[in-house]
Amino acid sequence: MQSTPEKIQSFAYFEAGWSFGEGVGFAQNTLNKASQLAKTAHTLGFHETDAFPGLNGEVMVTVYQGNEYWEFTLLPTETLTFVYERDEETLTYEEGLPFEFAISLLTNLAFHHHLFTMQPSTTTLVPA
Repeated sequence: MQSTPEKIQSFAYFEAGWSFGEGVGFAQNTLNKASQLAKTAHTLGFHETDAFPGLNGEVMVTVYQGNEYWEFTLLPTETLTFVYERDEETLTYEEGLPFEFAISLLTNLAFHHHLFTMQPSTTTLVPA
């Protein structure tokens, strides 16, 4: 089974018209950032992730934890759209956010969900 970062990198092979004559190719920078986001989610303890290609060169990275769902859509403009859902109800929708927002948010969510703890004598993150 293909990992989420591998799936994202496979989008590099999509050429113009990849979806029934529609869809543009993907910028390598967008793919790299989407892969980084998926890898960060996994490192932080979120093991249920997926990715989807968008017709306009955007890449959607999704993260799941129980009844919660976080969606990060990385745009070719190097900004992202963020959606948070709980029990299939959209609670947050924000556009035009910087990439660093996603990394920071995932880190905070991992601590909130007790996926990681800090060891007393170090600053190393360890699985809870």
